Amino acid sequence: MMMVRADGDSMPMNQPLYQASLKAIAATLLIIPSCLTAKAAPPNEAARHIILFLTEDQSPHLGCLGTKGLDTPHLDKLGATGVIFERAFSLSPVCSPSKMALFTGTHPHTNGGRRNVRNYGTDFPLKGDPSDLSLGGVREDLPTLIEILRARGWHTAISSKTHVQPIRKFPYHQGFPNPGNPAAARRIIRETVAAAGGKPIFLCFNIGSPHLPFRSLPAANRKWDPRGGLLGDGGVTNVDPRAIDIPDSLPDVPGVRQDIADYLGAIEVFDTIYATARDSLAEHGLLDRSLVVFTADHGIGLHRFKQSIYGLHVPLLIDGPGITGGRSIKAPVSHLDLAPTFLDFAGIGIPPTMLGKSLLPVLSGAPDIAGRRTILASCHEKYDARAVCDGRYYLVHNTRQVAGASLKRPEKALNTDQFQPGPPWFNRAYPATLAATASPQRELLRQLVEGELPEFELYDLDTDPWCTRNLADDPFLKETRTQLSSELRNWRVATGDTLHAGTPRPPTKKPQAPQP
Repeated sequence: MMMVRADGDSMPMNQPLYQASLKAIAATLLIIPSCLTAKAAPPNEAARHIILFLTEDQSPHLGCLGTKGLDTPHLDKLGATGVIFERAFSLSPVCSPSKMALFTGTHPHTNGGRRNVRNYGTDFPLKGDPSDLSLGGVREDLPTLIEILRARGWHTAISSKTHVQPIRKFPYHQGFPNPGNPAAARRIIRETVAAAGGKPIFLCFNIGSPHLPFRSLPAANRKWDPRGGLLGDGGVTNVDPRAIDIPDSLPDVPGVRQDIADYLGAIEVFDTIYATARDSLAEHGLLDRSLVVFTADHGIGLHRFKQSIYGLHVPLLIDGPGITGGRSIKAPVSHLDLAPTFLDFAGIGIPPTMLGKSLLPVLSGAPDIAGRRTILASCHEKYDARAVCDGRYYLVHNTRQVAGASLKRPEKALNTDQFQPGPPWFNRAYPATLAATASPQRELLRQLVEGELPEFELYDLDTDPWCTRNLADDPFLKETRTQLSSELRNWRVATGDTLHAGTPRPPTKKPQAPQP
């Protein structure tokens, strides 16, 4: 059996590139910048820590973000004492590319991880090399955050899942199952602190919610009535579907309204799980010395969010020592900035492969990100698009329309499998939107599914956060479109992107296997 390496060469599966021992991990780091292999920091009781709370499939829905009918007092407190980034974007609207991009500080078209890959899970420490590149993965010559922190003496742990490849480049010390209730959260903190033995800790507290099916987390925490809801086929008991707002990109019909209520109900349950983890950090004396970050891998798992360029807007709250809190920042940021921020906080040099900026200056009081006017958002595989945001306007370039201009008919741009009703995802919103034949939201869905999209779209996020009114041809915004188009070109050059998203970018250098 053969395994395909990131450079396209193949090698026998029984001869892995790396072993999971510390010796092999050290060897791996021979191929990344020397500044990252400096002497490991000794255990220190006053060490700083990084706790990344990462939900899955969550758009910017929180009480502190103004979401009607949603009660998230604990996360709201994080936003009140820390900094809220109002215009934060993930790097892909699909799980694996988003995570691989976040942990390398690079875009999917730069790092090679452009689609969902095999989910290894959380069975750490690694035994041998269980990496599976059958569906791709990040380039060998790009250092990951986990490699860097581990080389500098940090203790690393993750919960729920990894969903990245090759897994050998994400060598966590510890892994935990999905933290589906407060007791599990308490256990994760307790066992991570014990295993760290005084070393600085990086914990990715990942939870597989509010990912579809929305009912999973509420049901596990006794917040689900199987015969409740607007349709009588089940619904959360902690959010009233009649007291919420529906995103403008979805029709306001009972099936959609119940789906959104169930989604919000799952977020409320996570708020209590987060509170337990936060309190446990405080009990172990870590909270005051921790950079605490809350975000999501990408937007809500419904159509015209997940898989599409309109599903990259995510919540981002950050608090910790030295942070000037109680502020909301509208300057555009993205997950591209998280790994540089973490390394800056840890006092570790940021490798030149990471193209984001540390947010510590802004967190410490600076009004904006020096030298940045916009941020790039991207979508690959089924629905190819790029976008830039300046904090208010969001310019979309549907690159598939350029690449497929000579086709006789548009290609299907959206994989609708996970949007079907019934098990395992129990999606109501998709069939409900199909049934709403006279609604403008039904037309938006048709355009997306059939790939019948304009080459350019422009949205005012202040007045149209769900991107439903295309202003690309508005004469009063001609200058804005021109400026953003120029920014988009600059971003694509800077990140090694290509004109057509389907054309892969070759590595800057051929990966070299480290010597054993």
